[in-house]
Amino acid sequence: MNSLVSLITLLFFLSSCTSSVVRSSLNHSVEDIQIENSRWSDLGLDLKGESILIEKPFTSPVKNRSFIVPYTRYQDWMNSKQPYKVKRDDFAEDLKNLEFIMQDGYGGWDLAASKGWNWKQFFENWRAFVLAQPEELELLEALSYFKQFKDFQLDNHTNFLVEKTNNTGALSAKIVGNPTEKCSALVDSNGNKFKLVESDLGQQPKRVKLFNAKTSEITNSKYVVFPWNKKNIVAIICGNQSYNLEMTWQPIDGVKERASLIKNLSQENPDWPSFRKLENDIAYLRLPTFSAQNIERLQQLAKDLPKDAGAEKLLVVDLRLNGGGDGESSFVVLKNWIDIKRFDKVQSFQRHIVHSCTARSLHWGYCQISTRELKPPISDYQKQELQKELENLFTEDESCKYSLVKTSGDWFYSKRKRENLTGKKILVLVDNFCGSDCELVTYLLGSLEETVIAGQNTFGVMQFIQPGYSLLPRTGIPFRLARGVSYLYGDNRAVDGYGFDVDILLSQKEDMDEKSVLALAKYLIVQQRFHK
Repeated sequence: MNSLVSLITLLFFLSSCTSSVVRSSLNHSVEDIQIENSRWSDLGLDLKGESILIEKPFTSPVKNRSFIVPYTRYQDWMNSKQPYKVKRDDFAEDLKNLEFIMQDGYGGWDLAASKGWNWKQFFENWRAFVLAQPEELELLEALSYFKQFKDFQLDNHTNFLVEKTNNTGALSAKIVGNPTEKCSALVDSNGNKFKLVESDLGQQPKRVKLFNAKTSEITNSKYVVFPWNKKNIVAIICGNQSYNLEMTWQPIDGVKERASLIKNLSQENPDWPSFRKLENDIAYLRLPTFSAQNIERLQQLAKDLPKDAGAEKLLVVDLRLNGGGDGESSFVVLKNWIDIKRFDKVQSFQRHIVHSCTARSLHWGYCQISTRELKPPISDYQKQELQKELENLFTEDESCKYSLVKTSGDWFYSKRKRENLTGKKILVLVDNFCGSDCELVTYLLGSLEETVIAGQNTFGVMQFIQPGYSLLPRTGIPFRLARGVSYLYGDNRAVDGYGFDVDILLSQKEDMDEKSVLALAKYLIVQQRFHK
């Protein structure tokens, strides 16, 4: 289901697990098992006489299905009123399960340890913190200790599924001036300073183009990106000088306003994939979140495209407000403009993915969550993808050894030639709500020399990848863990919370409306004649 599953080199080694699975009172009834099986068989999958659930999950020895729970448990959680109270002793026991699952299935475990994080001490301290509380404690209080890890290693794919999380996307701000020295700190409106790592290019100023739609002129500028948990940032210190910042228009609570801009361009529901021609030689392709329902719509859209789709001088790909999903599902329409085989060389980017029975359980949890709104009949494409995932789940590895699958890559996002705007035939629109597989598609399109990327930096949820799901058995709290780590820039810069850089910064709301996007598209067509 997820394009990041393609793996090359497998390095096996035994995990040095010191924790173990704690027996849970959560057992699956015959009815639970039958309902879960029916959900998938109704979609046309062949269960080959197997069951998705096992009777006694969260017990040793660990198997592929040890941490899979009925999808109805996730539904119950989503329908519950949060926050609520949890029993202290139950949550303390749940932390023992969580420690094992993270050690055996979390892709960022070894990376954090290599940077000095003491996992054993962290979980011991967390349990001690919980056991010092009253017999019942607030949910958010029980989970608050996890913030210490999130502050140490910003991973936007790993968290508990509660209303208030520690995930934080990217904010882009234009620098007033032209700093030439390394920058050491951000400054907020109260004068507080937030230290920057001078060797981390993700935190340092970036060159960028600005487009004036009224005059059709391009100017050079610089901008900086930082996670939005840093509030009210107004300046940046570079060398001995302070430079004011001008925040771009990217309201965190302004989804409706953002969607309205997209609707004006697409003239369709902004949450559905769609196609139209802005002019005879300018095509517009709207690619929203690659959900299970939208995968079905993409299959239909590919059939409905006009015969001359692909003959235009320029294609606008609108990825704004795309929360991810199955990025490869977009290929069925993109192939009208792009030879998809050109992506082969860059899809094998540098990364490592955890393989273990625990990781397989977590991955099926992702399949459960990502297909939550899917109803039969479904397309052959989606049925085949789910069937492959199901057969992987049913293929048991008796040893259940922990292993890291490592992939090397020759192309990195930092290799993009961002200064030259001639010869561009694809204009990609992104914002800081473009995350996960939306960023994968941005990465793939960005590898093409004819692509220009405009907007603001993406969310930044692509460093820690391959999310998987399960829940804590006693308290029922669902969680998501990244099963891998990617190195998409190739220079060890931070990506989560910083996202992918843009070539053209669209800093104001009016820069992203239909009139301005059309003006930018026309400008790029004019520049095509100067390409050498």
